[in-house]
Amino acid sequence: MVGTPQVNWESLSPHDITEAVVPVFRNALGDRSWAGSSFIIDNYLITAGHVLAYDQDCYVALGGELVCLSHDQWIAGQVPIDDFTGFDVAIYPMQGIRSSLSLASDEVVPHEELTITGWQRPRHQLLQVTTSCLVLGDDVHDEAYFRIATADRITHGASGCPIYRDGKVYGLLAMGRDTFEMPAGLGYLTPNESRMRHDMELNTCWVFRSSHIARFMPR
Repeated sequence: MVGTPQVNWESLSPHDITEAVVPVFRNALGDRSWAGSSFIIDNYLITAGHVLAYDQDCYVALGGELVCLSHDQWIAGQVPIDDFTGFDVAIYPMQGIRSSLSLASDEVVPHEELTITGWQRPRHQLLQVTTSCLVLGDDVHDEAYFRIATADRITHGASGCPIYRDGKVYGLLAMGRDTFEMPAGLGYLTPNESRMRHDMELNTCWVFRSSHIARFMPR
């Protein structure tokens, strides 16, 4: 059922991290228009900027409903919209929604083990997938991003999902090697993107830091 942001938040468990990670759809067709993942931090829904089409409404699955999110209420932090090396984040204010997740105040360190939960579509069925990941040390001091290696392969549909430990979110998934393997994208690589593609193994991903997500959160 397609609804509005007036959702019965009491039907969501504030202590269940898996319920705080929800899929994003481009229209009301549900699975057939799946665009990526998002996560809830009290009163906000957060995803990667490139998951959205900023000139149209999107939908998320919450409390057994497809909820329409008006495009003009997104706080977008991706500059420009098609630059995968830019600040790739979007935030939607949703008053009254609860979650056990929060943004971490500390930064990651090399070889730290974290968890990643996102939405994938193996065998044409939309499923939530959780796997472990390891922070790679060669670029951990990058201003806005750090790199992880995942235990299981994570594909582009998980964009926008959280990387966390003990309920603390250290960043959101912004880009994986799959981004560069898509035929439509191979001809449009910037020098930085070409370097990233060269450096990335199959199970590595770039993560947009929580300290930078916080920059776009309303004060």
